[in-house]
Amino acid sequence: MKSVLLLQIFCCVIAISTQLEGASVTVDLPFGSIKGYSNGDSWQFYGIPFAAPPVGDLRWQPPTDFIPWTGSTLDANYPPPACIQNCQLGMPACAANMSEDCLYLNIFIPISWTPGSNMTYDVLLFIYGGSFIEGTSGCLLYDSKFFTKFTDTIIVTFNYRVGALGFLRNPAYNIDGNMGFIDQRVAMQWVNNYISYFGGNGKITLFGESAGAISVGAHLASPLSTGLFRNAIVESDPWTIPLRSTINADVLGEEFFLELDCITKRCIFDKTSEEILSAPIIDNINLLDQPLATLLEKAKTSAFLPVIIGTTTNEGLLFIERLNRISPVKGEALYNAMLLFVFPYHFESVVNTYNSLYGVPTNYVDRLSLIAGDYVFLCPTRKLLATISDGEQYAWGYLWNRGETYNASSTFCYNIPCHGSELPYVFGTPSLWDQQFTPNDLNLSRQIQTYWRNMAYSSDPNMGSGGTGVYPAWPRYETRTGVEMFFDEPIGRLSYNYSDRVCDFLDTIGYDRSDIFGNSSVIRSFLLMVVVAVVLIGLINSISSY
Repeated sequence: MKSVLLLQIFCCVIAISTQLEGASVTVDLPFGSIKGYSNGDSWQFYGIPFAAPPVGDLRWQPPTDFIPWTGSTLDANYPPPACIQNCQLGMPACAANMSEDCLYLNIFIPISWTPGSNMTYDVLLFIYGGSFIEGTSGCLLYDSKFFTKFTDTIIVTFNYRVGALGFLRNPAYNIDGNMGFIDQRVAMQWVNNYISYFGGNGKITLFGESAGAISVGAHLASPLSTGLFRNAIVESDPWTIPLRSTINADVLGEEFFLELDCITKRCIFDKTSEEILSAPIIDNINLLDQPLATLLEKAKTSAFLPVIIGTTTNEGLLFIERLNRISPVKGEALYNAMLLFVFPYHFESVVNTYNSLYGVPTNYVDRLSLIAGDYVFLCPTRKLLATISDGEQYAWGYLWNRGETYNASSTFCYNIPCHGSELPYVFGTPSLWDQQFTPNDLNLSRQIQTYWRNMAYSSDPNMGSGGTGVYPAWPRYETRTGVEMFFDEPIGRLSYNYSDRVCDFLDTIGYDRSDIFGNSSVIRSFLLMVVVAVVLIGLINSISSY
């Protein structure tokens, strides 16, 4: 079995397909009844529609109101299909069941709850990652029964449209883009309106990882999402990768429909969907600017919701390894070409700074992974934490430093805290795919779950119904000390001024790279350059061997 981290990035671990067994419970809503089931650890309600199926003439349109089922009972016994996507990993990593009719949510409730009782619970609402081209709520990695049982909270997961069907823009066909982002907001609105019927107390904490973290940051920045949640947890947001401008999104949309050989609106609605790389765009309605820029300014001038923001300590390796498989990074020339592309005006200073801090690289994959993790994830996260702290707002920072040591079949992330490596600990799910936590792993899982639960309970990771128990107090981030929670075995501990020297340097360069990453034609030119460079290097090596 491949690394669960790789599976999460591209899709999910394994689609759930078996029928649940056990007792059932029925919830009566104004628009119909819903029947959920016990798995022994929690009540779970799968596949609740929060919007109308986005099919037919609703394809590429914002979500519309769900269709009531008054007078009947919805059997919420099966996970919903994933939204249409082109998953690259093959079975069983990719969801077996996909459909354009995919806008459903899942609710996990503590087993102690009964309908109509006075028992209420805090709510954690999760947004999955997958580069905005893949991902689903109905996979084993995000099965929330153990998370719900240990934290005594309600966990909600949901689907949103991805890829071309979620984020394509083409105003000529009245396709404004950001459909997937609006799907997320409509799911959040549904939870606000109806979670009380399931025992929710209205205290909603939004959390997400990777593309899900980008989404959380975007909802923090979007005025249209104000009031839908009271806290946020941002896990591994690649802040430096910008969202597309409407100009670049329009170009991509035009190219997409040319590839479909469509020149009429009817044609695009009749076509079978095809997957392309897409992401939310700055449409001046849902998003007014890059989320990081908006949040940095917001932290200085207005009230900021309490947030936990963090990264793993080796975010870059997963992505550089993917690139390395396509274009092996074996020589200094290719390494320099990649750095020159990203840092055209600061190339020498970047090379010299990293060489002075870490020595001349002997492994270019490792060095590129370090730079990518620092520049895209770690240092912009520190910048935002410092800005929130300087504004005397409430923010807590963390670093995840535990690899996938419980998984004997893991690849390069076995001992390395890759992108996404905290997720099995947050949800506590490795046993669902025949892996077992060590005692230290289980303790670390309980620690992060405790902090996430407390954040939902009190807007502070230290203050829950039982406090932090045996786990350390977690101070708010402050610029002077750079204090963060450093999650590692056997127990998380405090860290101070982690990577300050390199982040101080990268802060001087800045993290707005929309001039490069926001321009699809520039990226294609760079990839072409990489391919040409690899071919030339291969030819040179072949000639020199004779």
